[in-house]
Amino acid sequence: MNGRRASAAALILAAIAGCSKQVQTGPPLADPEMVAARVREATGPPGPFRLRFDWQYADEHGQLSGEGVARYNPTDSLRLDLFAPGDASMGVSLTASGLTTLGEIEEVRLPGPVFLYAMAGIFRPGGTSPGRGFLADSSQVLVFPVGSDSLFAHVQGSRVLRLEERRSGRVRKRIEVSWDGLGVWPRSAEYRDFVESRRVRWELTEGYGFSGGGGLPSHMNTAFVPPVQNDTPRFTLTERMTQSLLDAVRSKLGLQLAAEGEADLIVTARITRYSDVALNFDAQEGETTQVFQRRITITAEVEIFDTALEEMYWTSRSVTGVGEYEPENEQEEVGEVIALDNLTQKIVDGAQSDW
Repeated sequence: MNGRRASAAALILAAIAGCSKQVQTGPPLADPEMVAARVREATGPPGPFRLRFDWQYADEHGQLSGEGVARYNPTDSLRLDLFAPGDASMGVSLTASGLTTLGEIEEVRLPGPVFLYAMAGIFRPGGTSPGRGFLADSSQVLVFPVGSDSLFAHVQGSRVLRLEERRSGRVRKRIEVSWDGLGVWPRSAEYRDFVESRRVRWELTEGYGFSGGGGLPSHMNTAFVPPVQNDTPRFTLTERMTQSLLDAVRSKLGLQLAAEGEADLIVTARITRYSDVALNFDAQEGETTQVFQRRITITAEVEIFDTALEEMYWTSRSVTGVGEYEPENEQEEVGEVIALDNLTQKIVDGAQSDW
């Protein structure tokens, strides 16, 4: 993004203050490794989670802000989408294997994995064990050796409150995390790099935990399923797939059916392709070909619209289900039913993952 104006005086002052040498100590913890293991195990939402947040970024070149969406999936898969004015965006993927970014917001330099996880309230200090630990006010402080630096993790119960990278006692990087009540996601988090004069902050605006039975955000309780559209000459598919979706919405996603104007989700589908091809056959010259096995393939376009957020929750232009049958002993409908079940399950899986 071009055209950002320099406004870094406050950041420079904050960097000077942040780098001041402070010696922190207190009564030692009896078993800091046990505390670290407990917090590692307890942090992070227990299931899939989606939220919206506002974000701000500042460095020596100026400031930038926008909105974002985060999606978390156990274990430790975090997806961030940052949106800035002018239709610029950045996608961030953080997993146990590393951090990757893609997009047009090239000037934004995010924290590394340990600090980015901490901004999400997830304690992942790396593979090392704490060298020591001590009590400080109402929190426990775990100290991890990281090369020539030390990582100070301030935790309280099962929550991360602060993370600091120190060298020779001086703070080089810091994250402050704020929580509300019993929430599984921080209310806000702020990262500061005092060496490079960078600041990243985000603040939660909407968060959706996922319900247990259907694997959907907790605000999704009802759905409207209009009759499936069918572009194929297999006209019986229209009613069969519509009924299959209705059954799956109720039994697999745990939703109640509702009128279009009252539903939390609208599930629409269009069948675009149907084929029935021989898989296993015996063809001999001058004789009738004997077919032992055939495969039905049904392809559909599917959209699931979230009426509360007024956005597409999940969509696919090509969901395919397959089913096989033996023509000597079974009718084509047998393979068709299997293909529809397979197709519907893929739609359910897509809705539950939203990833």
